[in-house]
Amino acid sequence: MAFLKDIWLKTRYIALYGLLMAILVFALKWSQWRFLILDNAMDIYIEKCPRC
Repeated sequence: MAFLKDIWLKTRYIALYGLLMAILVFALKWSQWRFLILDNAMDIYIEKCPRC
């Protein structure tokens, strides 16, 4: 048990940094996808319109 605690104490900042970077990448990808859809909403609607 002491071995696991020692490893955790040495790597907690690395794990926290990795978690924060993963959250940041997810937020950037989500916002990129959201703005891509919002910027091209009319083009997507026109191309996918079944009555056109």
